[in-house]
Amino acid sequence: MERLGEHTLKHPATSLPASLIVAGNNGEAVTDATELELYTSHTVLSPGEQANIFALLPKAWGQQEQGYVWQTTTGSRIFSNQNQILKGRSHWFSVTAKPEYGTGFYHTVTLPMPGGKYREQTLGFRVVPWDKRLKLTIQPQQAEAEPLKTTQLNVLVQHADGTPAANTELAVGIVDKAVYAVQAEFRPNVFDYFYPLQRNNLATFLFR
Repeated sequence: MERLGEHTLKHPATSLPASLIVAGNNGEAVTDATELELYTSHTVLSPGEQANIFALLPKAWGQQEQGYVWQTTTGSRIFSNQNQILKGRSHWFSVTAKPEYGTGFYHTVTLPMPGGKYREQTLGFRVVPWDKRLKLTIQPQQAEAEPLKTTQLNVLVQHADGTPAANTELAVGIVDKAVYAVQAEFRPNVFDYFYPLQRNNLATFLFR
């Protein structure tokens, strides 16, 4: 991508293609989805924090694209289950992280399809205490560094409430950008490593 609207980018983007979903609030058919799809902006939450989930509902679901939709919150056990009548091809759900969820939980959405079938999708969320989350701001001295020349990085580390996080140990890794064209980053995210998602003890069975 070399232009954004009427503006020419100073440094043309060379990243992989991405999709941008513009979501509405009235059940609009945002895309011609054939399967149930769930999207959220973040999957790491702290107790009491809320996340919004946007659901793309498949074409011809339920009875004329309306009917009951089930939401189930699970983890080490089933925490909650509720249903509501929806209409349309998209919908917003919300979930709130609770202390009893442990280090993570799952949010499952289930809806009926013609012929007595069902569609189901699940998102996993990690629950990290507020006092374990740090905000990192990195400001390079210059946008592009020259080969064999020194440069400077200014790093600001803050707690979740914005107060400075003193005596924080930092590790800085420097990698040639071209390496990522050959091998994507395989190191796990720090939250994935220290706050793994527990087993989802939910199984869905259909009896006819």
